Amino acid sequence: MPMYLTFAKYSPAAAASIYREGLVGRRKILEAYVSGLGGRLVDCYAVADEEWDIVSIMEADNLTPSRMVNHTLLTFGSGAIERSRTYQMATFEEADQDRRSMPGYQPPSS
Repeated sequence: MPMYLTFAKYSPAAAASIYREGLVGRRKILEAYVSGLGGRLVDCYAVADEEWDIVSIMEADNLTPSRMVNHTLLTFGSGAIERSRTYQMATFEEADQDRRSMPGYQPPSS
Protein backbone atom coordinates (compact mmCIF):
# COMPACT_ATOMS: atom_id res chain seq x y z
CA MET A 1 0.00 0.00 0.00
CA PRO A 2 1.42 3.45 -0.88
CA MET A 3 2.96 5.31 2.07
CA TYR A 4 3.07 9.08 2.49
CA LEU A 5 5.20 11.33 4.66
CA THR A 6 3.68 14.75 5.34
CA PHE A 7 5.22 17.76 7.07
CA ALA A 8 2.77 20.50 8.12
CA LYS A 9 2.96 23.97 9.67
CA TYR A 10 -0.04 25.08 11.71
CA SER A 11 -1.37 28.62 11.58
CA PRO A 12 -0.69 30.65 14.74
CA ALA A 13 -4.33 30.27 15.85
CA ALA A 14 -4.27 26.50 15.32
CA ALA A 15 -0.93 26.19 17.13
CA ALA A 16 -2.32 28.10 20.12
CA SER A 17 -5.38 25.85 20.20
CA ILE A 18 -3.30 22.69 20.01
CA TYR A 19 -1.05 23.98 22.78
CA ARG A 20 -4.11 24.51 25.01
CA GLU A 21 -5.79 21.20 24.14
CA GLY A 22 -2.70 18.98 23.72
CA LEU A 23 -1.30 16.88 20.92
CA VAL A 24 -2.67 13.45 21.85
CA GLY A 25 -6.24 14.49 21.10
CA ARG A 26 -5.08 15.81 17.73
CA ARG A 27 -3.79 12.36 16.81
CA LYS A 28 -7.29 10.89 17.25
CA ILE A 29 -8.73 13.55 14.95
CA LEU A 30 -6.04 12.85 12.33
CA GLU A 31 -6.67 9.09 12.58
CA ALA A 32 -10.37 9.64 11.88
CA TYR A 33 -9.64 12.02 8.99
CA VAL A 34 -7.13 9.67 7.32
CA SER A 35 -9.54 6.76 7.82
CA GLY A 36 -12.18 8.83 6.02
CA LEU A 37 -9.74 9.19 3.13
CA GLY A 38 -9.59 5.40 2.97
CA GLY A 39 -6.18 5.18 4.61
CA ARG A 40 -4.50 4.57 7.93
CA LEU A 41 -2.43 6.94 10.04
CA VAL A 42 0.73 4.99 10.83
CA ASP A 43 2.14 7.56 13.24
CA CYS A 44 2.67 11.26 13.79
CA TYR A 45 5.24 13.32 15.63
CA ALA A 46 5.75 16.86 16.85
CA VAL A 47 8.71 18.47 15.10
CA ALA A 48 11.16 20.58 17.10
CA ASP A 49 12.07 23.25 14.57
CA GLU A 50 10.61 26.48 13.24
CA GLU A 51 9.78 25.27 9.75
CA TRP A 52 7.35 22.44 10.60
CA ASP A 53 5.09 21.62 13.56
CA ILE A 54 4.06 18.05 12.80
CA VAL A 55 5.11 15.14 10.64
CA SER A 56 2.80 12.24 9.87
CA ILE A 57 3.13 8.92 8.11
CA MET A 58 0.07 7.39 6.50
CA GLU A 59 -0.80 4.67 4.06
CA ALA A 60 -3.61 4.89 1.52
CA ASP A 61 -4.48 3.22 -1.76
CA ASN A 62 -6.68 5.90 -3.29
CA LEU A 63 -4.87 9.23 -2.91
CA THR A 64 -5.26 10.22 -6.53
CA PRO A 65 -4.07 13.67 -7.64
CA SER A 66 -7.66 14.97 -7.57
CA ARG A 67 -8.16 13.71 -4.00
CA MET A 68 -4.89 15.35 -2.97
CA VAL A 69 -6.06 18.64 -4.52
CA ASN A 70 -9.29 18.49 -2.53
CA HIS A 71 -7.45 17.44 0.65
CA THR A 72 -5.17 20.47 0.28
CA LEU A 73 -8.05 22.86 -0.40
CA LEU A 74 -9.98 21.49 2.58
CA THR A 75 -7.12 21.61 5.08
CA PHE A 76 -5.67 24.94 3.94
CA GLY A 77 -9.15 26.43 3.60
CA SER A 78 -9.88 25.61 7.23
CA GLY A 79 -7.22 28.12 8.23
CA ALA A 80 -5.47 25.54 10.42
CA ILE A 81 -2.58 24.72 8.07
CA GLU A 82 -0.24 27.37 6.65
CA ARG A 83 1.78 25.03 4.47
CA SER A 84 2.60 21.37 4.05
CA ARG A 85 4.76 19.06 2.00
CA THR A 86 3.83 15.46 1.19
CA TYR A 87 6.17 12.82 -0.17
CA GLN A 88 5.11 9.44 -1.50
CA MET A 89 7.50 6.78 -0.21
CA ALA A 90 8.56 3.32 -1.30
CA THR A 91 10.31 0.60 0.64
CA PHE A 92 13.76 -0.41 -0.58
CA GLU A 93 12.26 -3.70 -1.73
CA GLU A 94 9.58 -1.93 -3.80
CA ALA A 95 12.19 0.36 -5.36
CA ASP A 96 14.43 -2.60 -6.22
CA GLN A 97 11.50 -4.47 -7.77
CA ASP A 98 10.63 -1.53 -10.02
CA ARG A 99 14.29 -0.89 -10.84
CA ARG A 100 14.32 -4.13 -12.79
CA SER A 101 11.60 -2.86 -15.15
CA MET A 102 13.02 0.60 -15.86
CA PRO A 103 13.70 1.36 -19.53
CA GLY A 104 17.11 2.51 -20.65
CA TYR A 105 17.86 6.23 -20.62
CA GLN A 106 20.09 8.10 -23.06
CA PRO A 107 21.34 11.41 -21.61
CA PRO A 108 21.94 14.33 -23.97
CA SER A 109 25.32 14.26 -25.72
CA SER A 110 27.98 16.70 -24.61
